[in-house]
Amino acid sequence: MATITVTYEIQTALCKDLLITAIEGGINYWGAVKDYDPENGTVKVWDEVEPSTTVHVVDVTTIERGIQILLEGYADTTAAKNISKSVANYPSGKVFFDFDASDADCVLQCGIFGEIIYG
Repeated sequence: MATITVTYEIQTALCKDLLITAIEGGINYWGAVKDYDPENGTVKVWDEVEPSTTVHVVDVTTIERGIQILLEGYADTTAAKNISKSVANYPSGKVFFDFDASDADCVLQCGIFGEIIYG
């Protein structure tokens, strides 16, 4: 069986959209937020389920890392499939953003924790 590898550039605007979606609805069951700046794609997040003193400074780079971890480590999940379609179609201008708050939450968790912890 032949395999094909396709490389996509992850667009900054997509990362900001994912960050906004995660912060404004995806992480509210586990995370707390302060210093949220959607224009610049930055926020500080901490875990309220397993409280610690760690405050995670989240930006576009965090989301890029989360996308990569999600697509490589959780490829068979619905979240990864939805994010994969969005990454592939975003640069073309096609309106295909089939991700929701839950998918964006998974991206953010992967970016912060390196894995999906909360669902």
